[in-house]
Amino acid sequence: MSLIPLRRLCGTPKAFGAERAEFALEMAIDLTPSAAPSTIEATYKSRELEGWIDIHFYRKIGFSLATFFEKLRMTPTAVSFLGCIAGVVAGHLYYYRD
Repeated sequence: MSLIPLRRLCGTPKAFGAERAEFALEMAIDLTPSAAPSTIEATYKSRELEGWIDIHFYRKIGFSLATFFEKLRMTPTAVSFLGCIAGVVAGHLYYYRD
């Protein structure tokens, strides 16, 4: 497990005050990918913000693609670049329909 001490992230314990310094030194933040929730329910916003098609269609497709690209160990930048290339190719194919 990869833990980064809070002291390294926030500076010296003097910034927290005397009584909170001991507590801050014992805290650590877990930055491993397994620490993040990996269920589709964790991606939902409140029901007032999500429409039916968002919950039942777009979120499922997006979450499936995100887990697929995660298994391929692609970064978000690489996925965006891949989408850009696909958009340029699609535009080229729509322009030259002959």
